[in-house]
Amino acid sequence: MSHCIKWSDNNTLIKLKGDVSLGDMLDITMIINSDNRFSKMKYRIYDFNEVTSFQAPEYEMSNIVEINEKSTSWNNKLKIAAVSSDQKIAEIVKEFTKRMKSSGWEIVLFSTVQEAMVWCKS
Repeated sequence: MSHCIKWSDNNTLIKLKGDVSLGDMLDITMIINSDNRFSKMKYRIYDFNEVTSFQAPEYEMSNIVEINEKSTSWNNKLKIAAVSSDQKIAEIVKEFTKRMKSSGWEIVLFSTVQEAMVWCKS
């Protein structure tokens, strides 16, 4: 897996490539959520369009949800956009969204980065 985190003001666009796991996503989350810009972040976009496979074992889903729920104490208003047309990734995003329902974060799946950016900036 390779990734690139691009910051724009206090917001991020994360481009992922290759074989990805929720463990990789947890590493990225820890980098972003521990940055001093996180408390001012309004949106985060994950671009999965170049991901070839995505592994999401239950224990990793539980871990990433727990870390993100704890992070809501520093930022309780965040838009997270996931970008992909892959059905498996859509299912993983749907499960993550369900588990984060009480967080106050908005999480939406889009098919293009441009659509995600319009929503994030609205």
